[in-house]
Amino acid sequence: MGLSWPFGSKNGDQAKEQAVKENTVVGGIPQEEAKSHQFLEDLPPKFNDTDTKPGPQEEHKQKLGQVVKNLKIEDFYISNLIAIPCFREAGMAGFAAAAAFGSIIFLYHKNVNKAINWGYGGFFVGSIFGWEQCNGAREKSQMSVTLAKQAYETRQKRKILEKIKEEREKQEK
Repeated sequence: MGLSWPFGSKNGDQAKEQAVKENTVVGGIPQEEAKSHQFLEDLPPKFNDTDTKPGPQEEHKQKLGQVVKNLKIEDFYISNLIAIPCFREAGMAGFAAAAAFGSIIFLYHKNVNKAINWGYGGFFVGSIFGWEQCNGAREKSQMSVTLAKQAYETRQKRKILEKIKEEREKQEK
């Protein structure tokens, strides 16, 4: 008996019929023994799949919907925007890049439209670089502050432990 095609060709059907006639399943296991085995697909599921949490995409959509509902026009006032850390630095870098790109392209090509387009691109690229530069500097300073706090705490703990040691030594004497 040869290999059978799994997608139901005539040869495969004939092989299955012959296997049933020979009292064996296609894999060569006798039918009595195959009936005593329990296969995974025959068992009930161990976990209830209906009571699951929403997936990450559904949670993201819910959070995005909540954010959009909570947006107000007051959120976009200039007084609120300049309170954002690094906003001013990013804007200044963007304006500088826009002026540089726009003026260089205008002087080279003598085309105002091309210079304006390059200026817009320069503004966005400069803003992104300015934002990332400022955030990197902020993270470094925050990291140094946390390291200083940790060093101070460890020094204080050492001092306390030394005092406790000295008190124990005095009590033992």
